[in-house]
Amino acid sequence: MSKPKSEWAGVIVVGNGHELDVRLYSYQKKVSPLGLQLVHKLCKTPLNGNEEDESDAEEAPAKNAPFRAPAAGSVAQVNVQLSCPKCQRPLLTDEIGQGIVVDGTTLLLNETEAAALKFERTERVSAEYKDGKDHLILALGTRRRLIVCPKPASAGMYADLYHAFVKSGRVAFIPELVIKGTASVGILRPLKLAASVFGKERELLVLDLLNDADALRDPAEVPSYPGVLPQPEAMDLGALVKEMKMNSTPLDPESCVSPRRVRLKQVARLALERSLRG
Repeated sequence: MSKPKSEWAGVIVVGNGHELDVRLYSYQKKVSPLGLQLVHKLCKTPLNGNEEDESDAEEAPAKNAPFRAPAAGSVAQVNVQLSCPKCQRPLLTDEIGQGIVVDGTTLLLNETEAAALKFERTERVSAEYKDGKDHLILALGTRRRLIVCPKPASAGMYADLYHAFVKSGRVAFIPELVIKGTASVGILRPLKLAASVFGKERELLVLDLLNDADALRDPAEVPSYPGVLPQPEAMDLGALVKEMKMNSTPLDPESCVSPRRVRLKQVARLALERSLRG
């Protein structure tokens, strides 16, 4: 297994001059749990036009659309004409199939097997109560967040659930939700946004689609991971905790805007000012 490469190396100064000399590694790794491929049936060679990562499915459904065969007898196309790199020729529709990669070997799937890997849109899902501070939920983190908006007839139940979630510290786990062909697991939970964000306090339910557990990187794979942390010295730890409590400040929403968006806004403002002067 190749060692992951660090994405950043430098010093992080925490609070009152506490320096951390660190390397940063991605908490996640790219995975393709199914390893689906479009393949040449004859030689099982993967073709250009393989399926995209599931992580991009909601953002770019057109790119991740299922393969649709053209009319019989014509050359198969998925955005671009498909040719077999091994046989060095374009392929007809009935020469193209789907395969799945297992331990480096491509296995050809029949129609029934391929159909079993497609998910139909879910119209109704069940959710089970879970502890909102469950360690697994916190470890997985959120891949995508969706705002839950009730229809008028459900507004009362929406409010009841929101306040019950807040008071109980519970959330609701959804084991399968299919959106645009992609199956995910999710957490229904309450979220309160301070008035500093939108000018008015917002109380709402959100649905967080969780990251794939298979995509999490084992820290043991990362070079220099300490493995076992040394025990803290009680006196030093007490002083550090006191410092943190005394110096913690609310998070400014403006500071959470992407630096790239901030820079783009600055450039746009300067360009507008220049055009007005001209």
